Amino acid sequence: MDLVQPMPYTTFQAIVDAFNQKGGRNYHRGLHLTGFSDEVMGPYLAAGRDIHSPLTQGLVFQNGGAISRVAEDDTAAGNRAAPFMAHPIACWLTTAEDAYELDWVAKFSAAFAPATTGGTYLNFEPGTSHHDLLAGFGQDKYSRLVELKGRWDPTNLFRSNHNINPELAPAV
Repeated sequence: MDLVQPMPYTTFQAIVDAFNQKGGRNYHRGLHLTGFSDEVMGPYLAAGRDIHSPLTQGLVFQNGGAISRVAEDDTAAGNRAAPFMAHPIACWLTTAEDAYELDWVAKFSAAFAPATTGGTYLNFEPGTSHHDLLAGFGQDKYSRLVELKGRWDPTNLFRSNHNINPELAPAV
C-alpha cells in the first residue's frame, strides 16, 4: 500500500483495520528509531520474509512534521524527535500460531535494535511494567505523572492500560 502521501489522520488511523479480524489474536510493539540505516535494512527484510500469517505486518513510519514540532516536555508522549518508528503487528487466528507469531515480533524488534532510541510508543506497547512506562515516558515525565496521579486520582480509578500508580506519589 502507498503510505507515502498526505492523508487525513482518520484515514491513517484506520489503514490497518482490515487486518484486525474479530476474534483474532495479535501482538505488537512501537519502537522509536534514531534512523533507518543500511545496518537494519537486511534484518528488517529477513523478518519480512519470515512473516507467516497473511494478516501480519512489519511497518516503519517516518515521523517528523507536526509530531516533532511539539516540544518534548509539552506532553506526556515522549520521543517526539525520533525520526522513525518500527511497528511490528502480528495478527493471527489460532492459539497454535501463538509461539511463532510472538517469536516473529521478537525477531522484527531485534532487527531494529541497533537503531532504537530506547524509547517506546505506549499505544503500541503491550507491556505495562514500570520499565515499560519509563521507556514510554522517560523518568522525568513519569515522576511528574505520578505526582499528578497522586493529586487527581489518589484512589486509582483510572488504572487501565499503562497505569500510573498514585501510591508512588510523595505524601503531601
